[in-house]
Amino acid sequence: FFTAFLGQSLVGLNVFQLQREADLRYVLVRFRDNAESIAFYSGEDLEGQAVQQRIEQVMDNKRDINKVQRNLEFFTNGYRYLIQIVPVAVVAPKYFAGDIALGIISQSVGAFNHILSDLSIIVNQFERLSSFSAGIERLSSFYQAMQLSDATRNSTMPLLGSFDDDDDDDSDDDSVA
Repeated sequence: FFTAFLGQSLVGLNVFQLQREADLRYVLVRFRDNAESIAFYSGEDLEGQAVQQRIEQVMDNKRDINKVQRNLEFFTNGYRYLIQIVPVAVVAPKYFAGDIALGIISQSVGAFNHILSDLSIIVNQFERLSSFSAGIERLSSFYQAMQLSDATRNSTMPLLGSFDDDDDDDSDDDSVA
């Protein structure tokens, strides 16, 4: 619950980061492709400002991502250390009362950590999952844009055609024309 609360903005920030990085790459490629025209019309300052603005947007968003990741890491690291103490705190009163042997404490710690590590995958992998989710969201929006751009294609047809080897007539023909 706390991991989701602390990292809820991470998915949106990661999507935004992917968009900002794509915008920056576009501006840089456009700048490179039109360098001669830009130089001829003395547009270096204007184009340089556009590049600088995109770099600042990427850096600002990355700072926001780092802040959320820092807070998330504080929680997850605290969580990892806390789960080491919990089984000992639960079993220690029985040990001090003389009801169980010392070996039972280490067995309890091992069993607790094994079960909890399996159940804690979301907490431990939240950053990776949010980055993955952001990439999937970008691919989904790209897919929807492709579907909307081709009105003749319905939603059940695949975007890419089938690539069967049977359709290639040149593969069996070794003659020279």
